[in-house]
Amino acid sequence: MDTNESVIIMSAVRYMLGRSSYGVGSVCDYLRDNQSRLTESNKSVIVLDVQEYLDKNPETAYKSDWLKIIELLNKNI
Repeated sequence: MDTNESVIIMSAVRYMLGRSSYGVGSVCDYLRDNQSRLTESNKSVIVLDVQEYLDKNPETAYKSDWLKIIELLNKNI
């Protein structure tokens, strides 16, 4: 994965945290489908960002989707 794609993915994750939009599902689908292409650093930062957000916002929309991403990426770090 090149640097530009990595930046775009990280930005998309951060942008979608807390959103109540179909875009959350699209980002989560992308992460699931491309998990093998993510670097260990990407995975670690995504897990950290999502977990930190959920800790501060426990009632957020799409929480279950984000928790599945944390679980998936934690298995592959």
